[in-house]
Amino acid sequence: MTEIKQTITKGQAVDIADAELFNENVKAVDYTGQEVRYNSSRTSFKPKKEVVDRTSLNNKISVDNIYGWGDRYKTSLYVDGDRHGEGVRVVGYAAQYDKDDRHREKTGGFSIYFDSEEQIIDFAERCLDTLAVKKEKGYLFKQYDGGHPDMHNHFPSLLERTMCETGRYYWDGSLNKVVEITQDTPQEVLDMHPNYNTDEEGNFEQDYWNEKAEDKLKGLETGASLNWQGEDYMGINLANLLTGGYYKDGYFAAKVRNPEDKRKKMWLTTFFYQDGTEVSLEGKWDLLDTGVLRRITWNE
Repeated sequence: MTEIKQTITKGQAVDIADAELFNENVKAVDYTGQEVRYNSSRTSFKPKKEVVDRTSLNNKISVDNIYGWGDRYKTSLYVDGDRHGEGVRVVGYAAQYDKDDRHREKTGGFSIYFDSEEQIIDFAERCLDTLAVKKEKGYLFKQYDGGHPDMHNHFPSLLERTMCETGRYYWDGSLNKVVEITQDTPQEVLDMHPNYNTDEEGNFEQDYWNEKAEDKLKGLETGASLNWQGEDYMGINLANLLTGGYYKDGYFAAKVRNPEDKRKKMWLTTFFYQDGTEVSLEGKWDLLDTGVLRRITWNE
């Protein structure tokens, strides 16, 4: 009899698990660089890692009579040869009982038919492959802290997103770059760009929100020219903040234990960069519409 064994290597299992976690956690991005929420009609880009399908069977196996049931049930599972043909079957059965555990209210079951040794081996090997992937996926899930390190790589920086919010640019997630809107820009992009506005004649015309984005963009460009020095920037490179993470603008303020006096708490603002690094400032800081930082002392 042919030996039943796992058909993929540990490395292949890790690659498959990594790709599955990425595809499960990656978010879609629209033409402004914003994350697209569920059930949105906005055109977006969502990357997907290709992975070799190791779940399908080489040999077709017949399955029938699959039902659902409630919470109070009893089950059984067995293999027998009581079927038409030369093969065997795996039979599963479940019965749901009433609250007195006397009468069956619902029953359900399934039968899987194996007609040959090849089918049984194929099925068993796929189970071993799937188990190997599941184990590696569990390890990676913990290592990745419930997400995936690459799931926001196709999102823009704060500077790039602000450029798109002016309505003069759009974000191309597939190229991972800001593209200037010109006469050659596809109409689909213009139609689906939330921040691209036109007048009655169809010409581009900035609205209030576009102008606010222009003000922020000017502040960010000034910060870059000053190498982010001064009280308006505090050494924080605002242009490279990560926008596709848990925090929309790439920073978060929270109260933490004061390292000098554990009995007291203090405000700490943490800034998250696209390269995965982070920097913290003592105090509660906010990014103003003018593209500069201010400490919100009255709310500390």
